[in-house]
Amino acid sequence: MLKEKTSFSKENSMALKGIAILMMVFHHCYCEPSRYAAFDINFAPFGEHWVTMVSYTFKMCVSVFAFITGYGLFLSLKGLNKEYKYTPREITKWTVTRYIKTMSGFWLIAVFAYIICQLINGYTYQVFFAGDSVKETVRGVFRMVLNFFGVEQLFYGNDFCPTWWYMTIAVMFIIAAPIFVRLFHKFGVLPVLAVAMFLPRILKVPYDSGTYIAFQFSFLFGMIFAKYNLMVRFANFKWLRGRLEVLNKPVKFVCMTVLCFVAIYIYYALPANHYYELRFAVLPMVLILYAYEFLLDTIVLRKVLYFLGKHSMNIFLTHTFIRYNYANKFTYSFGYWWLIPLVLIVISLLLSIVIELFKKLIRYDLLTKKLLKAANNGIDKVFDALKK
Repeated sequence: MLKEKTSFSKENSMALKGIAILMMVFHHCYCEPSRYAAFDINFAPFGEHWVTMVSYTFKMCVSVFAFITGYGLFLSLKGLNKEYKYTPREITKWTVTRYIKTMSGFWLIAVFAYIICQLINGYTYQVFFAGDSVKETVRGVFRMVLNFFGVEQLFYGNDFCPTWWYMTIAVMFIIAAPIFVRLFHKFGVLPVLAVAMFLPRILKVPYDSGTYIAFQFSFLFGMIFAKYNLMVRFANFKWLRGRLEVLNKPVKFVCMTVLCFVAIYIYYALPANHYYELRFAVLPMVLILYAYEFLLDTIVLRKVLYFLGKHSMNIFLTHTFIRYNYANKFTYSFGYWWLIPLVLIVISLLLSIVIELFKKLIRYDLLTKKLLKAANNGIDKVFDALKK
């Protein structure tokens, strides 16, 4: 903790994903009393209220994922062109490439889920095909296609797996990133943030905690922090100077620890429908900065979190089927508030390891690369044809 930071690395961002996935699993276990009401759970020594409160606030995990996405996409676009000027061909290829790389981790698991859930109890058919009429069948096929491509949330919601709503937001982030990069470059950060804050209110866009608008500011903060290297700057900023400089890190650690608890309490108490920028962007930044400066320098902890972060996508996509659909009683049968999410994490992690081994077996990465190459060649042909 005494060393100065030099960069916010990919390893750091992956470790932050590890923290976020732990928060997400805990959140999904206890965010609503109805999820565990049928089970006898020991909440000692904190009590049910405190566990539920902290679990509820751990929806900040979505903000962490949104922040990391914004950070990474900005750097990717900066690497494409440091002047932030892109040709239509370049930006089309970049968007399609980012989309395929993001969705490739989803597609295989989605197909497995459709097949396995149908074989177990006909769940897939029940969700997508409510009736036997031709109209309902066509609608069901359309919904499944939208679900597969990650955009069903825009039209119907995600009944098949409710937690998959984030895939729609991830797709929207990819589409929005080049637009915001150009706006930042042309008008500056503050005017763009002001418009992003007030425009949805002027247009009376309905608020929902599972929509792009709720997490837009977390995403934009990620881009801004990447643009100005603010993660490193904040971590290296000295609150105390001169003779007291030796106390800088300890004082900063104590103050930031207190701020984390304050942020959690404010998040819990604040009405989200009016202050979602504060709730889903500003407050989570306290935890993100704290984790980067004080947690990720611990080598063992960073390696564990990094490992979890590498599997975070698979855990996110599969854990609901375990906790809710098919092993609900088993998951909550362990009786202790801390043991239940731990068991869920371990089972989801083991399943993720199996999935990754299967990917290697079928050479899934090679298939993805071939798809990327075919997509980019197709884009080149389209733009070459338009030139003629």
